[in-house]
Amino acid sequence: MTLASQTANQDVLPRRLASRFDVRRLIADGWLTRTWEVVDKTNGERCALKILHPHLASLSGKDGRTARALEAYRASVALHHPAFVTSYDLGPVAVDGAVSAFLLTEYVDGKSLCKLVAERPLDLEATTNILVAVTDALEQASPHGPHLGLCPRNVLLQTAPTTRIRITDHGLLLALNREVPTLALERPGRSAWLAPEQLAGGHSGAQTDMWAIGGLLRFALTGAGPTQPIAPDALPPQAKRLVRWLMHPDPLERPDRFDVVRLQLDALAQGIDDLRTAPTLDPRANRSPVQLQNAEPATADGRKWVYALAVAATAAAAAAFLA
Repeated sequence: MTLASQTANQDVLPRRLASRFDVRRLIADGWLTRTWEVVDKTNGERCALKILHPHLASLSGKDGRTARALEAYRASVALHHPAFVTSYDLGPVAVDGAVSAFLLTEYVDGKSLCKLVAERPLDLEATTNILVAVTDALEQASPHGPHLGLCPRNVLLQTAPTTRIRITDHGLLLALNREVPTLALERPGRSAWLAPEQLAGGHSGAQTDMWAIGGLLRFALTGAGPTQPIAPDALPPQAKRLVRWLMHPDPLERPDRFDVVRLQLDALAQGIDDLRTAPTLDPRANRSPVQLQNAEPATADGRKWVYALAVAATAAAAAAFLA
C-alpha cells in the first residue's frame, strides 16, 4: 500500500476502517448512509462499505440512533434470500466525534433502478419482472419485518456474474421509524419516497412497502418520483389503477398480501385491460375476518384527521422536492 493511497483512505474513512480497506470510489451518498466501493485488504475481496451519516448518530446510548441502526444491520445479516445483498460485518465506528455504525456487504456489479431509469423509462415487461422479484423478496423477508425504505436507489439490477434483482437497506428505517418525521424535516428533498403514514409518524408495516411498490411501478414506467406530476396518459389504464390502489393515502385501503400484488403484476404484464378480471382489487377481500373486525373502527371519522395530516405532510414534502 502506497503512502498516497493510505492518506486517501484516511481522508475518506474513519481511522479504524482506513487501515483495513482500500477505497475505490464513492457509490452513493444517500439520505441515511454513505456507501463506498472498497477492497478488503485482509482477503482482497471487493465489497461495499456503508456508514451511517454522523449527524444521524448524534444520539448515543442503548436507545440512540446508532444502537438502533446496528440492530437493523444485525437483522439484515439474518436475511438469507438471493435478492438481498449479503452482509459480512458490522459494528460501531467513530466518525467526526460521534459514534456511528458501519455495515460491510458484498459488492453488487450493476446499476440501481434509479440510474437505469435515468437512461430511459422501462417498458411494461421489464418493469413487472423487476417488481415481481422485489415483491417475492419482501414476502420472504416479512418474518424479519418490513423494509420501509424501499426506493429506486436500493433496488439494484446485478449484471455479473448473473443477472438478477438485489435489494439493500432492509429494515434500517424500521429501526429509526419513530424519528422519520424529524429526519424528513432535516432533509426534505430525500423524503419523497416516504409513505404518508411515515411522514405523519403513524404505524408503518407491510402496507408501507406496498406504497413503495406502487411508487416504483410509477417511477419505472415514467421516470417520475412519487410527488412529481405526470401526464394523464403517461401510464396505461390498468397500471394507473394498480398504482392508485398501492399508493392509497390510507394504508388500510392498500393490499396487505404480497401474493395478491404479484398476481396483479402478472395480470399487468399479460396486458389484461381490466384488472377486475384478475384477483379482486377490493382490499377488504384480502383480509381475514379478524383483520376486518379490527379495521372497522379505523374507518370512522376519528381516523380521518390522521390521514389528513399525512396528506398535508406529503404535500409539504412534494413542495420541498419540486422547489
